[in-house]
Amino acid sequence: MLGSKQSALNPGYIIGKAGAECYNLPMTSPASAPVVLHADQEHDSLRTAVVLLLTALFFVSYWIVNALLQSEIFGAVRDYAVSLSCVGGLVMSLAISAIAEKGLKRIWHSGRNLTLDDTGILVQLRHQADQHFRWDGHLTRLNWTFKLSGYRRGGREKRLSAKWVCLACQLQQDDQRLIVYSYMPPQKASRWLENDRAQQKFHPLNLATISDSSFSARVKMPIRPEISNEILTGKDGRYWLAECHRWLDGLELTAKDFATLMEEITRRQSGEPL
Repeated sequence: MLGSKQSALNPGYIIGKAGAECYNLPMTSPASAPVVLHADQEHDSLRTAVVLLLTALFFVSYWIVNALLQSEIFGAVRDYAVSLSCVGGLVMSLAISAIAEKGLKRIWHSGRNLTLDDTGILVQLRHQADQHFRWDGHLTRLNWTFKLSGYRRGGREKRLSAKWVCLACQLQQDDQRLIVYSYMPPQKASRWLENDRAQQKFHPLNLATISDSSFSARVKMPIRPEISNEILTGKDGRYWLAECHRWLDGLELTAKDFATLMEEITRRQSGEPL
């Protein structure tokens, strides 16, 4: 949360055409230090590097363990040197790769960043023009959530527990749109899901309702299903449309960074002092 004092203004809001809340947000003074949130920490380049590193470490670890087991001090164990070297090499390579991945995430960013300061949210994406969402402009906010169960998952979602949930938020201002989301366990998400304040409430979606459960779909690679016009024009249509946009250009944040962003937006909208 950003520092410094804010005047006690009571920001009003209007209801936009889509039904989400629009706020005229107050500015703060004096200026506080910007907060940078790095999106998509598990980007494709990093994942590829980790897989290559894991492969290389396995062969090196296998060679080291096998060389040790060939020593005479291990006696009869040498008869199982190959199988034990495979197990030992796998364990060592997984452990070292996990440590290396954590370190790489700290220094090798995706190039997709959000900067929070006293003027608003600056969105910087590679090969795209920057976007700036100003606190003193009309900001439309739409929140939704869904469980990672009941549909065929792919990519990063497949590596997460089916008990987890996704929290997503769409911000719109003039012709600009920003969608951020995060995956987290229900216990951590409860602070958002149990909040009934209108501007913070996360609307639940059920992805099982649009998932293809046929046998032919189950034997194919998981893909995002098409959403029918009937659903898009229904009562939850604006949430489903936002979910479609999330698939295409949403920015994933860690649970901690997502909380930082949500708290800052909520504070700016409510006019709470810093």
